[in-house]
Amino acid sequence: MKPSTFLTLLTSTHSGNISRFNNPAYDKVLAQASTENTVKARNADYNAAEKILMEQAPIAPIYQYTNGRLIKPWLKGYPINNPEDVAYSRTMYIVKH
Repeated sequence: MKPSTFLTLLTSTHSGNISRFNNPAYDKVLAQASTENTVKARNADYNAAEKILMEQAPIAPIYQYTNGRLIKPWLKGYPINNPEDVAYSRTMYIVKH
């Protein structure tokens, strides 16, 4: 999972930005991260974005949504550790039982 998965949620134009956080420097550093050619440079941009979030604290994540799943043992490919809670059927298959 890339840091951008959650960091982009707080860009000023993202529809999921329910806090209405608006910081041009934050938007700029994330836009720059998306064009970097090396992991090191991209991570430096992500660190800069996280620093902005820590300083301005536009959100206080105090609740973590969880969802219980009952999955038959013959269903394989279900993404158990997907933090976005997205399960695409193209990744799942059934083994003979």
